[in-house]
Amino acid sequence: MQLSDIISTVCGLLLVFTTSVSGYFLVTSPTTDSQWVNGQANLVSWDKELKDDLNGFDIKLLRLDGNGIILVARNVVTKPGTINIYVENIQPASGYVLAFVNTTQGITHGRSLPFSILKAGSTPSSTQPTPNDKAVTVSVTSGPDPTVPFATEFPSIQHTGAGISTVRVAGGGLAFAVACFVVTGMFV
Repeated sequence: MQLSDIISTVCGLLLVFTTSVSGYFLVTSPTTDSQWVNGQANLVSWDKELKDDLNGFDIKLLRLDGNGIILVARNVVTKPGTINIYVENIQPASGYVLAFVNTTQGITHGRSLPFSILKAGSTPSSTQPTPNDKAVTVSVTSGPDPTVPFATEFPSIQHTGAGISTVRVAGGGLAFAVACFVVTGMFV
């Protein structure tokens, strides 16, 4: 592994931790206390501004250690603000994050806080939110694979606007990102 590869990896990980998505889109579940269990449905919820023209988004599951991306659901409607995700055969680990994105336009609307996924039959160490029995449940039954499409694809959504995505870089992260660009010759 070359020095530029190591610097690029470190820069990428640090940007995940220093970039905060702010504004109109807030993921309320999962949180850092969330522990999903393989073989169970888990609540995902969000709040957003009413007049942002955002009608839908895609959901991706990723691990902060760079272990790959799982395409969960495409064209999720923004209302009612909840969906359940059933996980099975997902590697038990901490550091999972849900990203709420417009895949076509490359816009990140929001992301969850890091949470854990436990092996089947485990008991979470804290009380977990109950899945919404009126919400759609999406099943994710395999780990990261670039050849696998979204686990669920809902009908197309008429996007009336991109939904203004406000990304704020906290703690000097912008200067750090520029430094990473200069050192590695690429933006991570």
